[in-house]
Amino acid sequence: MFKVQSHMQKLLATFLVSTGYILFGLLSIWAAIPPGFATVVWPAAGLGLLAVLLLGPFALFGVFAGAAVLNFIISLNYAGGEP
Repeated sequence: MFKVQSHMQKLLATFLVSTGYILFGLLSIWAAIPPGFATVVWPAAGLGLLAVLLLGPFALFGVFAGAAVLNFIISLNYAGGEP
């Protein structure tokens, strides 16, 4: 497990985990079989697991933030852009 000492390092790691989760999730949705409601693989889950195993429990905040933003983006896509 990597040791993340300062609060700034934790904030940066959380940002990187959430950004990576969003990018991998969007890539998975892009590669989904139409109509695109489900995918065969979800690499974002693997990234989240890897982050938690390597960085510790605080990485869960990044996974949660990334999943929340990704679900919001996906819901806007399927709702026709209306909130």
